[in-house]
Amino acid sequence: MQTIVYIDGYNLYYGALKHSQYKWLDIYKLFAERICPSIYGKKSHVQIKFFTADILGSVSPSPDSTKDQRTYHNALLKLYPEQIHIIKGSYSKEVITAKLMQDIPHYTEDRVKVLKLEEKQTDVNIALEMYRDVAKGICNQVILCSNDTDLIPALSALSDDFPHINKGVVFPILEGSKRAFSKKFKEYCNWTWKHLSINDLKYSQLPHTIKTAKKPILKPDTW
Repeated sequence: MQTIVYIDGYNLYYGALKHSQYKWLDIYKLFAERICPSIYGKKSHVQIKFFTADILGSVSPSPDSTKDQRTYHNALLKLYPEQIHIIKGSYSKEVITAKLMQDIPHYTEDRVKVLKLEEKQTDVNIALEMYRDVAKGICNQVILCSNDTDLIPALSALSDDFPHINKGVVFPILEGSKRAFSKKFKEYCNWTWKHLSINDLKYSQLPHTIKTAKKPILKPDTW
């Protein structure tokens, strides 16, 4: 069974990794050696498409954020040049005015300027890649790692047009978190993985040092 995993990088980071010590995540190992064996009873050879966007240095909370992200991407591609493909969208940045909240659901008529950051293209990139890969016969199983309900129409279309395709959804939510997964996904997939455990993340870490032909890739100090 040829499996392709489609990871919403933004969703994964904010759902399970941001406040953890496991940001140096080996996404291939997580799916090939943890999740797929739990579903199918054995290790799986999978292809992974990782959807993300380059952090904007001008609004980054840390001066090292852009460098650390680039280091992480280089580490994944060095270890898994054939198995992992990184597909990038972009961030938009604009200043908008918004009403000032007092307490929900009340708000004042006062308006304040806020900086709005928005990741662009990721949802449509994931949807198109999933549909086209199935339509081309490249895979007969898709695994979506996201809790973004904007992707449900893509799963629905796959269910209608290719009912023989096996579909799984992994919710990138850390075990014990107050975040909830969307139950709507269950209507359009064969199985769901409700959360990522600390053991999942701890097991699936990249090596601290990754050798290259030149300078080794090192895990960022703050990660």
